[in-house]
Amino acid sequence: MAFNNPANKCNMTGYIVGDLNQVNEYAIEFLLCVKRKGKPGEKTYSDTFTIYVSNTNTVSFCKTQLRANLPIQVKGELRIWKDNSVKICCDEIILKS
Repeated sequence: MAFNNPANKCNMTGYIVGDLNQVNEYAIEFLLCVKRKGKPGEKTYSDTFTIYVSNTNTVSFCKTQLRANLPIQVKGELRIWKDNSVKICCDEIILKS
């Protein structure tokens, strides 16, 4: 999937929440939880984003390497779908330790 809007590029690091969902034979989705930065001693919050993967090599990597609670970094583009949901269309995933 080619990304051509530099204004919508995003790079997030978080951990996978739940299981990978097969959208069709070419694409999967999963939830990424990203912790917000906070001041020491104060309550911190997290945001959850839907990650959509449709690149053949990346989908194959996801199916074999990813699981719940695994820390990862995703690079892609923020997109609004026809049903007004917002997803990150991911073209690169990096395992974090």
